[in-house]
Amino acid sequence: MSEQNGKKKFGVASRILIAMVLGAIAGFIVGKPATQIQFIGTIWLNMIKMIMVPTVVTMVVTGISGMDNPKTLGRVSLKVVVFYVITTILATLVGMLVGEVFQPGIGFKFTESATPQQVAKLTSVSKFVVGLFSGNLFESLVKANMMQILVISIILGLAIVMIPTKESREYLHNWFSKMSEMCLSVIHLSMIVAPIGVFCLMAGAMGTYGLGFIGTMGKLLAAFYAGCAIHFFLVYCVFLWINTGIGPIEFLRLGMETFVTAISTCSSAATVPVNLHVAKDNFGVDENIANFAIPLGSSFNQDGGAVLSSVVMLFCAQAIGMQFSFMQLFNILLLTVVVTCGSSGVPGGGIMRLLVVAAAMNLPLEIIAMVGGFYRCFDMGTTSMSVMGDLSATVVIDRWEKKRAARLAAKGIKE
Repeated sequence: MSEQNGKKKFGVASRILIAMVLGAIAGFIVGKPATQIQFIGTIWLNMIKMIMVPTVVTMVVTGISGMDNPKTLGRVSLKVVVFYVITTILATLVGMLVGEVFQPGIGFKFTESATPQQVAKLTSVSKFVVGLFSGNLFESLVKANMMQILVISIILGLAIVMIPTKESREYLHNWFSKMSEMCLSVIHLSMIVAPIGVFCLMAGAMGTYGLGFIGTMGKLLAAFYAGCAIHFFLVYCVFLWINTGIGPIEFLRLGMETFVTAISTCSSAATVPVNLHVAKDNFGVDENIANFAIPLGSSFNQDGGAVLSSVVMLFCAQAIGMQFSFMQLFNILLLTVVVTCGSSGVPGGGIMRLLVVAAAMNLPLEIIAMVGGFYRCFDMGTTSMSVMGDLSATVVIDRWEKKRAARLAAKGIKE
């Protein structure tokens, strides 16, 4: 039975991938008129986004409230956060490396014809931390402020753990668990029509850009995707293989549904339900760990955005003949890590991250505006990288916890 299920699930991923390729071909052939069917893809994407907030809330609360032992909760939380921060730092460094090697800005003829965009100033640490805590629960839910929603969900989960009555804890945990099942059922409905939605989205994107894929931004795209490949194989796959024995091919095969969903939706938050299903069913991750680590990663872990940010900053500097010093590169590293860890994971939201870092480094925002015109091309990479990072981190931490539990059981120690 499990083999049949696996084939069926892989079939969904295959259909989405085929629809994406066919949509790109159709959009390229038809051209601009192909944008007329993009609204169908938008409807499908909205169907996923509609259930995104309740999915995150119910999954995080279920994951935390299922950990009756506060020590286990604290240990897992620390591992998840540290893992995400370290991979974001490494992603930024990889982006700098490929930016220096590829030199994508050399030969780029920069003109100041593009209209500069207004940029929000980088907030102080205190304002950033205060902004994580909602003053109005319902306002945060309506505006889909994912960082505030995660904090709210964590607080609710902790509150359930702290309830002294076991019956009450179990009742609330079971309620959120059932609600999360309902959310996943809605996602299942949306995945039935996913190939149609993906076809329309890709046809519309290709109809808009056309030969722009191999135009001015071609070299920058090549540098960015080279950085993504390096980070994926040398960080995610190597670390996963060392700690779990899962090789790159197996990781890609089992995680393909997550990968193609991320590419087609360009939303790490919208990919959360699919990623949860892949982690639990394909990799056998403990439900409580998956329900906590993956929703958190959708907002906190933006490795793809970190690669893009550092590549684009070097692209801008090279285009205007500017040479970064070591301290300036270090500032880009710090800024990128802070800004990417505060991203919300909605489609296109990464352009503001680029603007903030560029403004802080006194780089021309006109170039960022040009890159923004091609952002969909980059967003497929940033999203797929980030969600695959969430998946790899969750699998590794799950295996660590299982090995720890086995060692304690062998010694006769019960937590």
